[in-house]
Amino acid sequence: MIFLRGPLGGVISCLLCLGLTGCFLSGENQLDEQKEPHFLTGKKRMNSLDHKGAVEAFEKALEINPRSASAHFELALLFEQKEDDYAAAVYHYDRFLRLPHKSDNDKLVADHINYCKQELAKTVSIGPVSQAMQRDLERLRTLETENAELKRKLAHYESRSQAATNVVPSASTSSYSSVASQLSRGTSVQSNLDSTARLPTPTMVKPHSVTAGENPTVIAKKYGVSVAALLAANPGLDAKRLRIGQTLNIPAH
Repeated sequence: MIFLRGPLGGVISCLLCLGLTGCFLSGENQLDEQKEPHFLTGKKRMNSLDHKGAVEAFEKALEINPRSASAHFELALLFEQKEDDYAAAVYHYDRFLRLPHKSDNDKLVADHINYCKQELAKTVSIGPVSQAMQRDLERLRTLETENAELKRKLAHYESRSQAATNVVPSASTSSYSSVASQLSRGTSVQSNLDSTARLPTPTMVKPHSVTAGENPTVIAKKYGVSVAALLAANPGLDAKRLRIGQTLNIPAH
């Protein structure tokens, strides 16, 4: 042990003692860290779900005391769970473990570090894309485009097929509206009356109220008619959107 004499020596010895004491009391000062005004502000902002404001407050707490293990821990949690900034989370978790602190969760903190590193690894590029990979990607994009075009054409074909199936109305009311619609497009009255005369009369159909779980196939089978005949008797019917309580016309056998 070196002892310094004189007034100056006494001051220097005093400062050395204080410095050494600070090194060993940092763990005991953890509660003091959590009483720092900026740290308290950060906790309040976390409780009010102001996560960015909490980050700002805890960072100010570190400006006051860079060795605040409590502030490092709170920032690590915020960056991991609220900001998805895994690199910053790893930094603050690591600083927390390196600083003197009282905690029984160091193993859990290490697990959090490993998790953040795994998430960071997912963002790392696997390297330059080779020409073969580039060709495969271009071929895949071409196939996706062709597939989308085929789906569009199929939907158009199904729409036209459905419209053709629904040309013949099922009852006199539907036939009258069809006649009026055709007259507005310049069709002769006689041709419409002739087509109306060939339509089924109201006595040839009977109503059916749709119940839960029914679809055109189930209803047609129930009455012993074909699905095509059922759809023809219900022009404009959207077979995929039947509503409970909806009334359908059931054609005769």
